[in-house]
Amino acid sequence: MKVINEAQNALYDRKEVEAEFDSTKGTTTRQHALQELKTKYGENIVIVSINQSSGSKKCTVMARVYSDKAKMEKLEPAYRFKRSEPKEAKK
Repeated sequence: MKVINEAQNALYDRKEVEAEFDSTKGTTTRQHALQELKTKYGENIVIVSINQSSGSKKCTVMARVYSDKAKMEKLEPAYRFKRSEPKEAKK
């Protein structure tokens, strides 16, 4: 993982992170990206998007890192939390 851009958003009390992942096994999953980001930034992270060009082994992940879990749950829509869960937990 390589952090491309990190911006502090004081209004929402969060960091907006853009990171690049290099995967040898194809597409990087949300769970893998979330685990990598948690090792660097802590627990309160929401992945906004993952973009990968066709045929490329690199993908760009946009994420938001909150200082407080209550603010994260208030500001982010519920579907962003649900799509980051493992497939077994969604059912």
